[in-house]
Amino acid sequence: MQPSFRSLAGRSARLVTAAALFAAIAAVGLRLDHYRSWGPQQPFAVALEEVALDRAAPRGWRLAGAWRLDHRYLRLSGMSGLAFAGDRLAAVTDHGQIVLFAPPEAGQARLLVEPLPLPAREGLDAEALVVDPDGAGGQVAYERRERIEHFVDDFRAIVAHWPVPGAGRGNRGIEAMTRLDGRLVALAETGEGFIETQRRLAPIAVEGLVAMPTGAATRGTGELLVLQRGVGLAGFRTWVASGRIEDGVIRLDPAVLLGLSRRDNAEGIALRARADGGAEIWIVTDDNRGPPQRTLLVRYEMDPEGWPIRR
Repeated sequence: MQPSFRSLAGRSARLVTAAALFAAIAAVGLRLDHYRSWGPQQPFAVALEEVALDRAAPRGWRLAGAWRLDHRYLRLSGMSGLAFAGDRLAAVTDHGQIVLFAPPEAGQARLLVEPLPLPAREGLDAEALVVDPDGAGGQVAYERRERIEHFVDDFRAIVAHWPVPGAGRGNRGIEAMTRLDGRLVALAETGEGFIETQRRLAPIAVEGLVAMPTGAATRGTGELLVLQRGVGLAGFRTWVASGRIEDGVIRLDPAVLLGLSRRDNAEGIALRARADGGAEIWIVTDDNRGPPQRTLLVRYEMDPEGWPIRR
């Protein structure tokens, strides 16, 4: 007897469901197995792989390189904030681990990473990092248990906790933070803005966002660079926008799309100004603890005419 169309369809549906369930279980297993340990607390080297990206960028910007960090350490997974600390880059992971490293160069095969003494802590969700001008401390912003911690003594000691007004955003809290004219400026995934006022955070209006803010940096006096991330069925999209504070409002210029791939979750941005008026700009992506996402360091060179950002 030939099977009926209904029985074939039912069998196919069961097979598809079983295959999907198996794939989901396997994917979870891969992600849990991908990182086998926290990794060393002392400086260690990880392999670098240069990767190709679409060169889409704002006018006056040039993609200068992109590197994937090939590692198996939880200590480096989930990089979510990026800032310059002198001549080195500092990154903070979801676990609250801060690491330092020199920006990679073309042809470099390994990256020396220095974890700071602050231990990695489970249950945290660190999302943004600001380094003080002297490099001896700074601020880290956390989602879920929303707050900003102020560190000193090479990030060994916490001297202040700042609450975030209107807490209760879950995992849509502060994702972007920088220091502008001596004051902290922070942006939540909800699109809310905050600014430091008398050692507290006060709300400030934000205009011009096209997606969720995930990183921020400062260029010169009174100028902001904001990284933004969109999420859809096809994956991620990444924009950047310049901006400034005018009349008590953070106003952003029209955002421009970058050429990161749809699987790359851009979460941190850092800027180092050049003497000619241009800048070196770095972006870090969050691997969300395993494949298919990845930890990338992406470098752009901005000519003086690349600011303000425009298509």
